[in-house]
Amino acid sequence: LPPKMRVVLACFAAAAAIESVNAFSAPALSTMRLGNVRSVSSIGAPAVAPRARAAHTQPRMSGKEAVKEVVKERTVRAPVFDEVCEQTGITLSRYMMEVSRANPEMRDLESLMGGIQQACKTIANLVDRATITGMVGYESGGGSINIQGEEQKKLDVVTNDVIKRALKFTGKVGVIASEEEDKPVFNKDAYRVPGGEGKYQDVLADIGTKYVTVFDPLDGSSNVDANIPTGTIFGVYEEKESMDNCEIGDTGAVDGGCLMNTLQPGDSLVCSGYCLYSSSCMFVFTVGSGLQGVTYDRAIG
Repeated sequence: LPPKMRVVLACFAAAAAIESVNAFSAPALSTMRLGNVRSVSSIGAPAVAPRARAAHTQPRMSGKEAVKEVVKERTVRAPVFDEVCEQTGITLSRYMMEVSRANPEMRDLESLMGGIQQACKTIANLVDRATITGMVGYESGGGSINIQGEEQKKLDVVTNDVIKRALKFTGKVGVIASEEEDKPVFNKDAYRVPGGEGKYQDVLADIGTKYVTVFDPLDGSSNVDANIPTGTIFGVYEEKESMDNCEIGDTGAVDGGCLMNTLQPGDSLVCSGYCLYSSSCMFVFTVGSGLQGVTYDRAIG
């Protein structure tokens, strides 16, 4: 390799090593085989773990005066598993059920994570069969560029639609922001009361917590053609304010409130994680009570 390329690769390796140390530092992580599911759990995780960093103030300038916004520290009670099925282990679905039982205010997050789980399993199958089904190469033969200035692959477009619909169908996500979209997508149905015959009533209502979800549906999609690992990255925020009147125009104009809900700081995240598609499909995430990981067992689904 040329000397400059070696330096670049060395820098990337060093950065990856630092991130790995930070992510897996105390409490240390152990991997244990639980039935057909390999689960990663934290050792000595506190019964109540912080969801956000310590409370702090962020100055916001308005004219000559600075308005200070206080970010309150919230806590999440870690679930306790007194009994584990030897055949299935601790599945993602059970983990989220226990989280919602320990933290009733997070019940709506259980439905949202169920949607993300289903989307990731679907994407895992799409990636596995990409060469067989012809889902390799550039979208429309080339020339399709996303908001980041990157040329889109076929799977970029398909996986974006998969995860976007999965989030929409949960009824818990008000605004969706994707790397493959030029602007946030507003899900107005999340604010409507279901009516008869599968239709929605015209009356807007507050029906549970609404979330803002940001994601990259298939990070490293150019790797698919060479059978190199890819992944889905996601983050979930709570709405800072109600979005039932959010306006996103066809011309690209976006209501300020809608946009600011997708530009919240990292310490406001309610949940975040990634799904890695490789020799196995591994889903790693946190809801604020330690880092957790599960492996997709295709025999069970």
